[in-house]
Amino acid sequence: MVASLRERLAALPGTPTNNAARVAVLEWSDPPFAPGHWVPEMVEIAGARSVIGDAGEKSVRTTWDAIVASRPEIIVVAPCGFELPTSVALTEELLAGELGTILDSWDGEAPQVWAVDANASYARPGPRIVDGIEALAAISDPTTFGEPNPAIAKRCRWCDYPVNRKTQEPVPCPANRCT
Repeated sequence: MVASLRERLAALPGTPTNNAARVAVLEWSDPPFAPGHWVPEMVEIAGARSVIGDAGEKSVRTTWDAIVASRPEIIVVAPCGFELPTSVALTEELLAGELGTILDSWDGEAPQVWAVDANASYARPGPRIVDGIEALAAISDPTTFGEPNPAIAKRCRWCDYPVNRKTQEPVPCPANRCT
């Protein structure tokens, strides 16, 4: 099992590239909490840049203004202890309320918003953390890693203008569902 987990991790970038996606993970939403502990490191291993929270530190309360100022390209809602269906419902509430209002007035390309199964793959240290890192890699670079496992992650808001991270060329939005 350990060898398999190491192989899966070795297939991931391990560190962000120059054009890595800017990812804000929220460990809680009301009030918003920036991630700590191992979650920012998970983002980095997935090849993205964690723009809020510090690896090895405690999760900290933040503000929507601070999240906007961090200029994320992707927001991942990972409420501590919540499974995917509850995370999706919470994310949809956020999008219908304050976060939706913020995104509607975003200066430039608004970020994608994803909900994840934080209970299984983010909140507890263990083998399933690798599932969470793989999901983050797919969320932040679907051209390279494909779509994330639908049992772990669900896109709740499409980006405004999807771009191939390697070529920086526009790509058609899946199912033409950009909002």
